[in-house]
Amino acid sequence: MTGKFKRHLARLTGGNIRRLEVRNTIQIRIIAIAIVFGVVGFMSAYTLETGNVAVERTLGKVDHEEQGQGLNFKMPFLTKSMEFSAKEIAIDINDLTPKAADNLSLKDLDVSVFYQVPKDRVSELFVKYAAAAARGADGIYMPAYGLLVREARAAIYEQVSQIDSLGNYTSNADSCSQRYWMNCSDG
Repeated sequence: MTGKFKRHLARLTGGNIRRLEVRNTIQIRIIAIAIVFGVVGFMSAYTLETGNVAVERTLGKVDHEEQGQGLNFKMPFLTKSMEFSAKEIAIDINDLTPKAADNLSLKDLDVSVFYQVPKDRVSELFVKYAAAAARGADGIYMPAYGLLVREARAAIYEQVSQIDSLGNYTSNADSCSQRYWMNCSDG
């Protein structure tokens, strides 16, 4: 502090400049420590919506115990939590052009596929198919999304290749649907 400022401060405080400086320093330290603890506490807590689970990675190692809905805690700066949907997810596969059994191409075939991953298997899928997880528009990851899109496209092309396109469309669509469900339930 400058000499002139110290003299004015001494006059205002009655000569107790050192006590005033120490008291202010202690208050500033207490406030700084409270802010640091608040930031660390805020960074260690997170919440999950109903139907979602979190997979935590600590220094690159995946914890295979999924965290459930509500308030959860993690180690700040060391643990990263990724929120996955365990709800039923719809995959819309649009504008397919598969060939039927009589070598005619169907045009603009649109299919919707629904899948759901059990809550206790999300971390296993994340580890096994890490590159296949996709982030939805809401910021929540969909486990094995890329894998399911590829498998669904292959299954659609395979099933359509067994249909005679010149036959009755409704009966063939029903039989295709039944064959596909039987294939899915087998494996």
